[in-house]
Amino acid sequence: MAALCPRASLLSRRRENIRQGRGGISVTPPAWPGPTPDQLPAGTAGAHGRQAGWALVPVWSFSVLAFVPFLRLAVARRRARDWLVFWCYLAAEVVALVLFAGGFTRLGTGWVLLVMVVATVHAFIEFRPGSSLPAPAGQNVTASSGPPPVPAASGPPPVPAPYGMTSAGVAAELAHLRYVEQFLDRVLADKAISAAAYRTLVGRVAARQAQLTAVPAAPPAWAVPAAGVPAAVVPAAGVPAAGVPAPVPAPVPAPPGPAQPVREPSGPGPGRRWLRAARKTVRSDLAVHGLAYLGVLLLFAGLFGLVVFSFGSVGVGLRPVAEVVVPTAVLGSAWLLARRGLATPARAMTLLGGLLIPVAVLAAFADDAPVPPDLTGIPLVLALTTASAVVAAAYAGWWRWHSGTPLRHLVAPVLWLAVAMAALGFSDPIPAGQEIVTPRPGQYAAVLTAIAVTLAVSRTPIGRRLAAVLFPAAAAGLGVAVLLEGLAAGAAGWPAVPVAVSGAATVLALDLADRHVPVTLRVVLQGAIAGLTALALVPALGTGWAGAVAAVAGLAVAERTLERGAPGLALLVPLVVAVAGIVLSAGTPWPLLTASVAASGWAQARRLWPGRWPYPAGLLTAAAAVAPAGVLGGLLGVLPGGAGSAAAGLLLLAGVIAVLVAGRPADRFWSWWMPVAAGLVLVTTAGQGAAAWSVVAAGAVTAAIVLAPAPAALRVWLSGVAALWTAWLAFTAASVPMQVRPVVIAGAALAAIAVTVWRRDVPGAHAGLAGHVVAVACWPAAAVAAGSLAAAAPVAVLGLAVAGALVTTAGQEAGHAGVPDLLVRCARPITPDGLRAAYEAALRRLPAAAAAVLLAAFTGSVLALAGFGVRWPWWPVAMTALGAGYVLLGRALAAWPRVARVAADVGGLGLVLAAAACRYRNPALVSLAAVMAAPVLQAPGLRRRAQSWVAWTASVPFAVLTADLAGLAPRYWYTVVLGWGALLLAALSWALARERQANALSEVVKHLVVAALVIFVSRLIGGWINTQLGA
Repeated sequence: MAALCPRASLLSRRRENIRQGRGGISVTPPAWPGPTPDQLPAGTAGAHGRQAGWALVPVWSFSVLAFVPFLRLAVARRRARDWLVFWCYLAAEVVALVLFAGGFTRLGTGWVLLVMVVATVHAFIEFRPGSSLPAPAGQNVTASSGPPPVPAASGPPPVPAPYGMTSAGVAAELAHLRYVEQFLDRVLADKAISAAAYRTLVGRVAARQAQLTAVPAAPPAWAVPAAGVPAAVVPAAGVPAAGVPAPVPAPVPAPPGPAQPVREPSGPGPGRRWLRAARKTVRSDLAVHGLAYLGVLLLFAGLFGLVVFSFGSVGVGLRPVAEVVVPTAVLGSAWLLARRGLATPARAMTLLGGLLIPVAVLAAFADDAPVPPDLTGIPLVLALTTASAVVAAAYAGWWRWHSGTPLRHLVAPVLWLAVAMAALGFSDPIPAGQEIVTPRPGQYAAVLTAIAVTLAVSRTPIGRRLAAVLFPAAAAGLGVAVLLEGLAAGAAGWPAVPVAVSGAATVLALDLADRHVPVTLRVVLQGAIAGLTALALVPALGTGWAGAVAAVAGLAVAERTLERGAPGLALLVPLVVAVAGIVLSAGTPWPLLTASVAASGWAQARRLWPGRWPYPAGLLTAAAAVAPAGVLGGLLGVLPGGAGSAAAGLLLLAGVIAVLVAGRPADRFWSWWMPVAAGLVLVTTAGQGAAAWSVVAAGAVTAAIVLAPAPAALRVWLSGVAALWTAWLAFTAASVPMQVRPVVIAGAALAAIAVTVWRRDVPGAHAGLAGHVVAVACWPAAAVAAGSLAAAAPVAVLGLAVAGALVTTAGQEAGHAGVPDLLVRCARPITPDGLRAAYEAALRRLPAAAAAVLLAAFTGSVLALAGFGVRWPWWPVAMTALGAGYVLLGRALAAWPRVARVAADVGGLGLVLAAAACRYRNPALVSLAAVMAAPVLQAPGLRRRAQSWVAWTASVPFAVLTADLAGLAPRYWYTVVLGWGALLLAALSWALARERQANALSEVVKHLVVAALVIFVSRLIGGWINTQLGA
């Protein structure tokens, strides 16, 4: 087996030698780096020196390193406020660089002096003795805290007390260590680490294994120190303390069943463990190599300032030499430090040297030196882009052969630099010389796009292996690029395209970094970037379009957040941005239309499919109901002259059809939203005039209401109103005369009645009742338009109304009583229980009664239209003939009891009214004769007692008028009246006596009272006739 796997056997022998301490490697780990506590000053010695040293950093670095003291504070205190201060000072340094690069020398100098003074005072206060800054490792905080603990002779910090580990925990850690050994073997076989690093790591693993195998078992319960007992008197495991009697262990009862496995306490999660390890690493690394880092930073600051800002003061002949010597010196220093075993400073120097190489390469094309020649225009852009790409390729190649090199973190940033240089080709004019260092909005928009592409690549199967290298560079580059883009865009007047591209790329980059950035922070940043981008677009696009951009971007971020299930508080930021954008876009039609369409679509989709919506569903319903109002307002502004209303009506109709096709008619939202939206669209047509577009809008709204999934009653009545308004607009647009419009509308109402009377459903009943109301309402409208009731238009409308009533009556008798049933249902809740039957019977007779009354009015109107008006003497006779016809019709329609009853009652009443309306003798004789004959003409079952009394009463004036016709003088009329009264009294007495066979005195008194009343009434009637004839 060893022959087959010589490499594996070699690794096994090497690991065994390392474990046994052979080959110059001891199982004891190397000495822990850093000074030991006995080498550090005790108490507060050196505190003032530390205070002065940190406070002078901004002074002797001329504010270039003003952020370093506050970075130390942030790392030590681990507070958000200290990190915020550090980032503020770092941003101040970036601002200073931008000012100097832009040519604002005086302003930049003043800014540097201000930052230097403020940072110095701030650092002097923060590093004062006794502040909350922790003391260096191993140094006591106070002198009274006792001598420092005695450290181990060598090795890492001591292992925690063995009492915290169980046997299972020790076994688990030993298994992990064995896995680490196998992993190190594979890594060494793949040449991923050096042999020296392999020996160091395997030695530490072996030391930890030795410590774990020597860990004693957990102490008994009595060995745990009690409250108030010093830890010094607690003996070690298995060793009794002096002067403390050994306790007698109590007998342990046998467990009743099998022992349950003991669960190990769950430790912190992987994220918290990584953060804790990173904090320890940063603190220890800064404590040991802080001066080295400071020296490297100072060197980089000096060299970077020389190349970027002070390069013009160097002689032209020496510039190429400086371009080569500066990065070479830094990289050479890094090589020397690595040879001497100072790995951390060497890596830092390598990283900073890698940063200086692209700067020097770009400076070579703008140093006025003959080699290489300075280029201008497109050749300069090509040269700068190619040079940056070559440097990035070189870094990538070096990374391929040296996997641990710090230059791997610079591959992506240098490629972004190449993108920035390529973006110079879109500038007009193309910069040359020192102007290439001036930041431009288009450059950093391209850089932000490149960063987003880089993060997208890191999510691919190939880029996932590089994610650990790409994300730190992308995170740092994203922050710096956003800051520089803001400064450059502000100086350029906020151009629209670079700002929009930058905002979109930043939001996309944050979305692609979801695996590394906490979800709440990511959503808040995305919402804030969307809002700030919209504000930055105000100078270029105006408030309206900037608001539309904010609305669309906010909704996009909110939708993406809901897909990933972000917390509710984080979702508020993009939603607030979207609402603010819609409000800002309200003053401009096109932006308002765009924002409202996006908001309406999103709200409707989320209302139907809420998903992970964390707030009440009513908010989505309200948004879905209100947002289309913005669409309507935008259409009215974009399409004037009624076209906006027509577009809104057609959209509403399309929406209704979509709801029906999509199978959502049962959604209660549409049952109330559709009618309200239709009403709003109809209201907008009122102020548009009689344009054809208004007719189209009203017609579309009418069709939408008819098809809408709304309640039947609401749908029928609203569609009727919409149809009337549509017809009126069409008549106005076609210039139809006013007298004709009511006739056409009444005809349409009759058609609706005729069609719907045969339907036995609720919509048909409502449609029929609406048709009757419209037909009757058109009669006075036609009379007003014609100026008289006797005109042709009102007569025709009244005839159509009569026809509609007759159709409904006939349908009711045929079993289609939709309208009467609807009236009964509507009156039932407000009718007293004792009168409900009477009211229902009266309502069921209402169609026939309306037909009879309207027919009488129609007959009078026809007579008036023919020239026989009310003043014609024989006009009451015509009404008498109609009443007699009603009476005879009631006798003939005995099979239809309701119609017969109505015809008999209306006919009898019409006869009385016609007789009362007579002004001349001969017509009065005819009418009174008809009144007297009515009880005889009526069927016995339809005759009312009041009609008989009216008939007998009418005989008195009939006798007087007959006497006048016979030529009897008026002075004898009283004799006629009294004689006719006596005759009536005798007839009445005979009838009563025959009917009841009564001879009692009470009956005689009743007869006398009745006779007296007849005589009194006859006297009144005679006097009235005498007065009329005398007049």
